[in-house]
Amino acid sequence: MKWDTHTFTLVLLVIVGLWEFARGYNIQRMGKKDSLPAKSYYLTGAGILVVAIYYAVKLWG
Repeated sequence: MKWDTHTFTLVLLVIVGLWEFARGYNIQRMGKKDSLPAKSYYLTGAGILVVAIYYAVKLWG
């Protein structure tokens, strides 16, 4: 895989998506289960990862 702008963008999207998941997980571990910030971080992380998967399929599929 050649490291060009598209590959960098894909890797960045995956990192940011996983980062948002981790933020949601940390909020839940602090005892704030089913809180709106935790749900929004999970939803944002999932959305970013879906965009990353779509981007990868369109680019290399």
